[in-house]
Amino acid sequence: MIRGEREARDLARRAVELALDAGATQAEALTLSGESSLTRFANNRIHQNVASADAKISVRAVLGRRIGVASTNRTEEERASMVSTTAESLPTMGSVTRRGR
Repeated sequence: MIRGEREARDLARRAVELALDAGATQAEALTLSGESSLTRFANNRIHQNVASADAKISVRAVLGRRIGVASTNRTEEERASMVSTTAESLPTMGSVTRRGR
C-alpha cells in the first residue's frame, strides 16, 4: 500500500527511471491509492461491514513512435521494476503508430 504523497512520488520517480534505464526514450508513471468502506444494514442492525484499501502503479513507456503501458496493484519496488521493464518492452512488439490522415 502506498502511504502518503512522498511514497507515491518516490515510487513513480523510480518506475520512470527504470523504464528510461531499460531503453525507453520517454516514460511516465501514475500512482493511485484509495480506501473504501461499506456498511449494510438489515432490520436496523449492521449486517455487513467491509473496508478495503488498494493501490496501483501504471507506467507508460515511449520508444520512438511506439507506446507500451503496463500496470499492477502490487506496489513493492520489485513490482515497479517489473512494470517499468514490461512497459518499455511492449513498444517493440507492436506496429508503428501512424498519424491520422
